[in-house]
Amino acid sequence: MGSINNSHHEQTGGVCIFNGELILLYCDAVNCEIEGKASVKGRIYLTTHRIVFTATPLQQSAVLKSFSAPFYAMFDLNLEQPIFGANYIKGKVRGEGDTPNFVFKLKFNKGGAIEFGQAMSNAAKLASNAATQQNFQPPPPYTPTASSFYQAPDTVYQPGYPVGFVLPVNVFPDAPPPGFIYMTQAPPPYPGLNTTGSQPNYANASNYQTPGYSSAPSAPGFNAANEQPPSYDEATKKAQ
Repeated sequence: MGSINNSHHEQTGGVCIFNGELILLYCDAVNCEIEGKASVKGRIYLTTHRIVFTATPLQQSAVLKSFSAPFYAMFDLNLEQPIFGANYIKGKVRGEGDTPNFVFKLKFNKGGAIEFGQAMSNAAKLASNAATQQNFQPPPPYTPTASSFYQAPDTVYQPGYPVGFVLPVNVFPDAPPPGFIYMTQAPPPYPGLNTTGSQPNYANASNYQTPGYSSAPSAPGFNAANEQPPSYDEATKKAQ
């Protein structure tokens, strides 16, 4: 499930990922708003399993330092295109543990909302399909200790990885800053894009099951003004 300030960031502004999770896209100068909580500037990462936002150290507040949204837990994804102002992505996330569902908004100050949103929507659909096929049950909240993280190898950034759809690397060519990616020994506790040739059988992984959760939700959509989403070619031609 989605969570806020829950071991996704390192105090110097780095990002913390799971063992086996790959970073596909990275973008700085993104404004993230969690409705009813805070709005801060920072960095967004699209990984093989989720999106992770980390506030830049000078922008961090006690309310919002980071947030994570697994693909399977996102719903009501939309591209908002105001007449005045930049396009932004808006979506909802099913909360983790005692955290209620929350709404997030991502505004890309340098452009790229359409392209990032299309990639995120494609990833969410594939991950939701995998969750359904595996009869995935959400795990209990996971909070690794800070000492369990270590410096991740540079190879965790894989913008050319074959994930089943086109990644807009031309729009997001920048790599995460060296020394800012940390990893834990724990594998991702939820399904994502296929990086091993076959999805793990989460339904039989007893340490990842918690009674009382419903089955995986249907795949989220990504709509602009409640219309059919543009094709990738159309989206990349659209002015930001």
